Amino acid sequence: MQVNLIKEHEDGSATYQFDLTADEAQSLLTFGILEAIKAGLREGERLTVEGDELENISRAGLSD
Repeated sequence: MQVNLIKEHEDGSATYQFDLTADEAQSLLTFGILEAIKAGLREGERLTVEGDELENISRAGLSD
């Protein structure tokens, strides 16, 4: 991987250019997808189901 500094900004940040090989790009994409899935799972663990107004999901969509 080659990293090139394009410009340094007055606020201290900088713009870079990354030249990735096909294997590096695939690895980065795979890593990003896995991290997004893990973040979604962590967020889902924070959710709780409460209240009497919830339907019984074991019978959802079934007619009596």
